[in-house]
Amino acid sequence: MKNSKVYFGYKNHINADVKHKIVRKYEVTPASTSDIHCFETLLDSHNDNRVWADSAYYSESTEKRLKELGYESRLIRSYKSHFPEWSDQGRKNHRYAKVRKRVEHVFGFMENSMKRMFIRVIGIARARAKIGLMNLAYNIARYEQLERLGVA
Repeated sequence: MKNSKVYFGYKNHINADVKHKIVRKYEVTPASTSDIHCFETLLDSHNDNRVWADSAYYSESTEKRLKELGYESRLIRSYKSHFPEWSDQGRKNHRYAKVRKRVEHVFGFMENSMKRMFIRVIGIARARAKIGLMNLAYNIARYEQLERLGVA
């Protein structure tokens, strides 16, 4: 449920490389599962030690756990009364969002170019397989794009 609207289906949680926009890890959960429950499984010690994520992943316990694991937190903080843009936290959120939006490119590409509006499967195992293949297809398309640009 989000904003009093009920959703059914599955969610694709990803850990993406900020520089090259490649999906490094992913987790598929039912839509009813909160984002914060799969947060720790997405952490990758071989990736950057900074963690960029939206406010759905923020909590005091998450901040504490990240510090214990040696990660630098770049989680966007959002409360019911949002921070004004001119406040220190508002400026931090704005800076973090500039970097974090690069990961949104992955979802935008899947939505627009790969026609990923709906997956028509029943069962979490089939959803994991279908979404996993979708992430793989995205990585292949992105790698081809990086090769063409001479970055890879």
